[in-house]
Amino acid sequence: MPLASPARLLARLLGAGLLCALAACDGGDQPLAPSAEPQASTPAADGFDGSPSALTAALVGVKIAYESRVNGNAGIWVMNGDGTGRKQLTTWSGDELAPAWSRDNKHLAFMRKRPDANQVLHWDVFLMDADGTHKHWARSTPAWFDIMDPSWAPDGKHLVTAISFDGVAQYLATLDLATGTMDWVVDNSQTVIEGGYPSYSPSGASILYVGGHGLSINEVYPNGDPYVLSQPSTPVTRPTWSPDGKKVAYGRAVGNNMDLYVLTRSTYAVKRLTFNALWDGNPTWSKDGGTIVFSSNRSGGSQLWSVPAAGGTQTRVAKTTSWDDAAALTF
Repeated sequence: MPLASPARLLARLLGAGLLCALAACDGGDQPLAPSAEPQASTPAADGFDGSPSALTAALVGVKIAYESRVNGNAGIWVMNGDGTGRKQLTTWSGDELAPAWSRDNKHLAFMRKRPDANQVLHWDVFLMDADGTHKHWARSTPAWFDIMDPSWAPDGKHLVTAISFDGVAQYLATLDLATGTMDWVVDNSQTVIEGGYPSYSPSGASILYVGGHGLSINEVYPNGDPYVLSQPSTPVTRPTWSPDGKKVAYGRAVGNNMDLYVLTRSTYAVKRLTFNALWDGNPTWSKDGGTIVFSSNRSGGSQLWSVPAAGGTQTRVAKTTSWDDAAALTF
């Protein structure tokens, strides 16, 4: 069934109040006001043994941002592509998830819980510099809905996100970083795009996302044509563009686990990269397009591994005792 128009969707799901919330009409507050919440004084130990893995040259000189769960909470960490130089950037008591680099590698966006006016917690977008300084919310006013999985536009001026009102259905929206204004992503019929895990193409012309029912990899040109790139019979998650925009890596459910696949945009041909009996997912590309870093629980808890984009030997990025997931590589 086609989605309602943006106006009908707003009226049906949210009421008139969201018109103000999405427009960030907050009485003149600064949209990039710094967070006043205190940070823990001492970072937790990560259990790293100090031994880098033998990775391909494609990961030399890159930084990896990722979630690391230490002592129960997931925070944002960074490390070198060879697994060394691990550094904790966030130390709050809650979870921080889904880090995303700006295209100039100067900033990170990620998800963090934030209380609304009624002290109900919702996912929201938080920003900081690459070294963990200048931490602040992307919007000055807290939302009463979830804003998730941010991805930077190539120009660095806005993000594409997934919005959820009920914790189930998700819809795509952009967030202007200068004003805090949010707008729906719509197709050529002005239908709001339903889906999750959005990311901009390298050119910024289109948006990649998982279809509303979690069973397709889709692409949409805002105010233009949407396309189904792949529609397997099992759930898919977290599609991500190769740096040249010619391929898409994603996770796909296989039985009770998940494996990695790569789709060629021009031919729609699909290649399976992993055949592991356990979970492999959340892929991200090296800047030369030759290597994919992904999450796997083959070694127990979730850890970061790498694999050539064409398939081949899979290598653990860093031997840690922490739970590591959702890697993002610098461009």
